[in-house]
Amino acid sequence: MRIVPRRRYESSHRNEVQQLLVSLSRNYYVGGDGNLKFQKKPFEFDFHTVSRSSKKLLVSYLIRDHFSGVYYAEMTTHDRLLNLGAFLFRAWSRKEGHEFCGIPLTLLVPQLVIDKWPRLLDLLEAHRITALKPRSGFETGMIDIKNWQRDFFDSAFVGYTKDLGLEWDYKFERMREKQLEVCVRAANRVIDREKETKLAKWLGSDAELLVPKESGDLARYFATDPR
Repeated sequence: MRIVPRRRYESSHRNEVQQLLVSLSRNYYVGGDGNLKFQKKPFEFDFHTVSRSSKKLLVSYLIRDHFSGVYYAEMTTHDRLLNLGAFLFRAWSRKEGHEFCGIPLTLLVPQLVIDKWPRLLDLLEAHRITALKPRSGFETGMIDIKNWQRDFFDSAFVGYTKDLGLEWDYKFERMREKQLEVCVRAANRVIDREKETKLAKWLGSDAELLVPKESGDLARYFATDPR
């Protein structure tokens, strides 16, 4: 299967077009104490060179509905990459606590994702999903990644101290337990220049939902991928 050059479109319903993003963080990492940390000077690694890093850099996996802006995302570190098929299964399956689900008709896929996981094209072809290559700029999805990373970082807030100061817990594994909550909060934000939330727009579409049947059917495409 070849990836189709991006053409002009406007999605008219949910899951007509989704975008897949997998991004290596340039500023966030997990320290030896297990805490999430921020480095002002950007890291100069990519997926081909990150194995040389002495720090565990964050990696974001995100899939976003083009029609509504609702997304599902997960966070890990570069030394524990997720099985991409298993991630897609979780993103497209029905989930308790988050309404977003469903296999798209078309998936926007950056070239760097294809380079890292070439068998993704086989998976998409087998499930009759058209692959499109996004153009540069907004369509690369970096705004979505930055917003997701910011919201994930903010999930470290746990409450107020007795003197009304802010209390934070940056333990990465504890924060990962709240990543679905982060997705839900983002979905319940009001869309710019509109009066409804992203989730309300997604729920308001009556397009049929097609969900995957078995996790292994998607995960098997990446069972032997190098980590």
